[in-house]
Amino acid sequence: MKTAIVILNYNGKDLIAKYLPSIIQFSSGADIWVVDNASTDSSLEFIQNNHPTVKTLKLQKNLGYSGGYNACVQQIDADILCFVNNDVGVDSEWIPQIEDHFKKHHKVAIIQPKILSDVHDGFFDYAGAAGGRIDFMGLPYCRGRALQYCAKDRGQYNDVASIQWASGAAFCIRREVFLELDGFDEDFFMHFEEIDLSLRALAKGWNIHFLGMAQVNHLGGGSLQTNNPTKLFYNIRNSMLTYTKSLPLHVFIYWLFLRLAFDFFLGLYFVLTGRFKHMIAIVKGHHSYFYNLRVFWKKRSILFNPFQNKSVFIEYLKVKTNAQYDIR
Repeated sequence: MKTAIVILNYNGKDLIAKYLPSIIQFSSGADIWVVDNASTDSSLEFIQNNHPTVKTLKLQKNLGYSGGYNACVQQIDADILCFVNNDVGVDSEWIPQIEDHFKKHHKVAIIQPKILSDVHDGFFDYAGAAGGRIDFMGLPYCRGRALQYCAKDRGQYNDVASIQWASGAAFCIRREVFLELDGFDEDFFMHFEEIDLSLRALAKGWNIHFLGMAQVNHLGGGSLQTNNPTKLFYNIRNSMLTYTKSLPLHVFIYWLFLRLAFDFFLGLYFVLTGRFKHMIAIVKGHHSYFYNLRVFWKKRSILFNPFQNKSVFIEYLKVKTNAQYDIR
């Protein structure tokens, strides 16, 4: 089994300089690629001068997260693709655990390692934590993270667990499955595309696992900060487009009215707290969603309901009240 670690980069020379050496040191046996999304800095020159064993591919224009990874896959000879952000580092071997799990579990298409914060030592990272879940309203959350709160890693998720989505910060997938699913949906450009791909894999009968024995560290906010209005726009629009593609009609109708009501009150909250750019991001997200609705409706194929009988707000209360958690 051959593995390729694929790092998408855009003007990230400083991040590459900081995190790439650890990827090289602790990724035995894997090919390492840096795919450059038409950077204007000297990222590629830095890699070629300092890390000649790393393979590079320069794209002629910025294709975003989805397009950038899709464009490079045909040129990479590997059985397993590990898509890793340029602000992810490691401090121990992790690829052998990933490969071993894929070898033993033939129906597992996607694996996410444990993702810890590189800012808050010993805490889970916002982007993925210990594997993604989806609540009854379609709101994504993670084991070890609910809303803005992340738990301290005390080994409580040193396990193997079935999850509903894997984080794009460290997303390992069988290449054959990636091609079977036609890769990431490039109409998203950025954000939620890994959840969309995860759900399409589940709909086709594949499994997604969290693997707590493999671990990476993530800086976070390398593209957009969590509270950035632009990120809110993409997450609202792209989550709605994802569920338009996947939900059975009766579930879709129920969810759409529920989501519109939720976003109305969320927008009202932003107005009352003076966060007008966030309110505008919600309005723009809905406008873009309905503008693209017809296109995405045509993408409906294998339909299923990924929603759980849980609420992210209940998980949030557990995080805040359970003594095993420390909040930052």
